[in-house]
Amino acid sequence: MAAPGSGELSLKKLAKEKHFDDYNSNGVISGAISLKDVTVGGTANSGLNYDTTNTQSPSFPDNNTGYGMTEFYSYDHDFVAIPCNKAMDVVFLLDYTGSMGNDMNTLKSNVALISSKVVTESGGDYRLAAVLIDQKSGAPSYWTGNNTTVSNLPSANKYNSGNIWLSAFIPFASTNKSDFDTKISYINGPDNNATNMVLGTGIGGPEPNDTAIDRVINNNLAGSFRSGVTRMVILITDNSPDGDGDDTFNGAEETTRMGTLSNNAVSNVCTISVLGSINNNTSADGTTTTHAIYNGYANNTGGLTNFSANPSGIVSFIGDICDDIEDGFATFSSEANQNTKSVPAGTVSATSVTTTSFTANFSVTLINNNTIHYWKPWATNSVGTSYGDSVSVAASQWTASANVSSDSTITSRGVIYATSLANLSSGTVVNASTAGAGVYNVNVQAPGGIDGLGWTYCNQAYSSTPSVSYSSGTVGASTGNQLVTYSQVNLGTGTKTQSVTENQVPLYAGNTYRLRGWFEKLNNGGIQYSANIVSFTVSSTFNFTSSLVVGTDTYYSTSVHGYSSQYPFSMGTMSNRNFNSSSQNLTGVYWLNGSTDYIYIYFNSTKKSFSDFRIDGTSYGASTTWTSNGTTSWRKAVSTNPFPNNNTFVSIQANY
Repeated sequence: MAAPGSGELSLKKLAKEKHFDDYNSNGVISGAISLKDVTVGGTANSGLNYDTTNTQSPSFPDNNTGYGMTEFYSYDHDFVAIPCNKAMDVVFLLDYTGSMGNDMNTLKSNVALISSKVVTESGGDYRLAAVLIDQKSGAPSYWTGNNTTVSNLPSANKYNSGNIWLSAFIPFASTNKSDFDTKISYINGPDNNATNMVLGTGIGGPEPNDTAIDRVINNNLAGSFRSGVTRMVILITDNSPDGDGDDTFNGAEETTRMGTLSNNAVSNVCTISVLGSINNNTSADGTTTTHAIYNGYANNTGGLTNFSANPSGIVSFIGDICDDIEDGFATFSSEANQNTKSVPAGTVSATSVTTTSFTANFSVTLINNNTIHYWKPWATNSVGTSYGDSVSVAASQWTASANVSSDSTITSRGVIYATSLANLSSGTVVNASTAGAGVYNVNVQAPGGIDGLGWTYCNQAYSSTPSVSYSSGTVGASTGNQLVTYSQVNLGTGTKTQSVTENQVPLYAGNTYRLRGWFEKLNNGGIQYSANIVSFTVSSTFNFTSSLVVGTDTYYSTSVHGYSSQYPFSMGTMSNRNFNSSSQNLTGVYWLNGSTDYIYIYFNSTKKSFSDFRIDGTSYGASTTWTSNGTTSWRKAVSTNPFPNNNTFVSIQANY
């Protein structure tokens, strides 16, 4: 916890801040305490050896002779600066009372330059917000009705207490320059409607500016700040703060509140800056001035003040604050990337094959496609970690290159990446293999280059190139092909395995199948197949096995279902027709619907005998239970059609 931002300071507690990183620590400081040693470090006049001053803290003693305790206001010994080029959240607090018309017009005319400065300093990873500050006895006219931006705000973005009216009419949103520029153009309008808001009135004297700081920093009025990013509050006003909303600049009240709020800001790595044409009024109790209060906010937090400026000066404000924060950090002179691949890749295989299942394997070597990723380089030296510009690449695998320099030793470096600028500040960090200054390359392989993966397989008699159907981002089975989706959540590289059971394409003994892997590319990007198609054969447990694709035909009033190349029918296909002889082929296996329903088996010459004949696993017995139908055919009366569905696969098995 940092030292207080105002009021009395304790030397013993300053020693605790230096030694325990906590002004209010319960730790024990024994022996003499020297303000000089606490300030500059060392043990020359003290019982402890104190650290040197952390000059990254927004407020710190200057270490010059004459050591003063007040130099420690808001000093945070373990403060770690976050450079603007990592990411930025910036909120503008706008005094929206009657005297601010010219400033609001200047802000509108300069808004594009101001927002562009934030975009540039942040490397593209930013969020902007704006809050209107008003004070009057009743609700401002733009708060209700006429469809104004403020009237449409959620209650969480509005605050009213007595005469105080605060409205975050632009809440934080990612990369929202366009929306920010547009809505700033609505302020100080001629009337109240969807694209205008008249200027508020105020009730004279000081304004509730410190209340606005509190509601933004501690109560998320404009939405929550992100962690791990540079945070800025920039107040534009022409008047003193009033502490508790009493419309009076008392002095002690505003000083205390400044100390508390500036400490809140320091603990959240947030700068507070104040700009405007602001007179240096003396407080009612004579203890302070307007400029002293606002300078206290800025000095304690690392912000800036300008009491004779208008909003056009905000551009240089932002640049100067960022330059000060980033002083001593490493800098980057170049960034570049090269897409190393364009599509997912991998190979498939099948193991543990049985008549009911097999194990599908997919060795995924690359997950990549043309999905946009954002990245920026980073480097760490004795001051801290800094970042380069944001770069985009249309890939999920690429080589990132950067050139880093520094006045001190670079101890580590690398890149950080994410799928959006909004997430870049907390994205995935990849370390480079070496440290030091100069050019370095980092190979990045981001996960999530695909929405899904799996396998497709079919009987070899149907097709030699298994495929899936794909429509409107939905993967499905195609005719004669079974679709298998990998059910695990890990879609990265490595070998994926999954047990597959028969479905559209039954696994018949003796049959050969084709297996192929598929990727669904990210964001409905289409299908990419594995580099290979593999064949596997189910071990035969019968003398004869075949896969029949059901067809239908008619002859006069009769209909037939199954396979036949035997006059007068022609329908279906069979993967294997050789039956107990190199010259003996089946020419028909079908069910005929007539006055009596029969299953027929036809041969191309003298019919063969068998001890068992099965259709889709159902045994129809030995040939001795069938009736001879001439020299080339058997038939058997069966009332139920074993081939009910056209274009489906049916297994045929027999023992001789």
